[in-house]
Amino acid sequence: MKEKSSQYQNKRILFVYRNYSTESPGYKATVHIIEYLKERYDLVTHCNLDEKVVEFISTTGPDKKISALITHVPYNASVKSSYPVSHFMYERIMLTEAYQESLLILRQIKILMDIPIVAYTGAGDFALIANIFWEVGGVDQIIAKTADFEKDSKEITRVLETLIQNYEKLPIAIAEPLIKIESDYTTTEVRVNLNSGLGFRSAALIAKECDGYRGDVLIKKVNSTQETEIYDAKSILDFLSSPIIEGEKIAILVKGTDKKAERLLKRLYFAFSSRYPFCMDFGKFDKIQAEEKS
Repeated sequence: MKEKSSQYQNKRILFVYRNYSTESPGYKATVHIIEYLKERYDLVTHCNLDEKVVEFISTTGPDKKISALITHVPYNASVKSSYPVSHFMYERIMLTEAYQESLLILRQIKILMDIPIVAYTGAGDFALIANIFWEVGGVDQIIAKTADFEKDSKEITRVLETLIQNYEKLPIAIAEPLIKIESDYTTTEVRVNLNSGLGFRSAALIAKECDGYRGDVLIKKVNSTQETEIYDAKSILDFLSSPIIEGEKIAILVKGTDKKAERLLKRLYFAFSSRYPFCMDFGKFDKIQAEEKS
């Protein structure tokens, strides 16, 4: 066995594998990948994605910190949804419900310990599945299973290296917003921290937050001069017409200059500063105010 390189030897990786029959290609692939990763990492394995994985991670001490998780993402094939919606929305709802149990486990893990999660799955990298995996479970990247075990092992290692390096730069400090008044709008700028940018679920949460506000609420890409780069924050479709990516700087513009405009602005500011849609903290502003008064 090769010695672990100094770059990897202290990285503890949890590999959650599927319980394949010993005669199946999946079993052979799993054995190959486990041996490959053992040469490069401090590897811990667990069979099947279940609540025991959450329990294991929650009891992990600082001396045995997990650097990343690789997992299959089981789905419930018995889900049969029936909704009077478009074909795209029906497919999205059906897939979300089929994977929901697995993705809620991954969500718990993300909240317990913000680590990279790699899905190694036969579901492939279909864009809709990738979006659901990220928005509901916080999956950072999907690696599609192939018949080439060596190729898959190398790809898993490459992705892990990149993600671990990126996560070591986190968390990104979130400062108090710098608020300005411009042409009857209360405005501020914010870096979009949402991993993988603004997706369907996060756009829906933003739109819902703004829905009860009477004035306009606009989002503008700071470095853009195009009108198509200005979004109506109350419209999900407007957001999705031109992607807002992670790391991009945007301006939030709320019509009005009173306390209500400022409060909405701050709630949106902290939401865009969140790492995942399921952690979008609109109420952080209220918590800060409560702490200041106490």
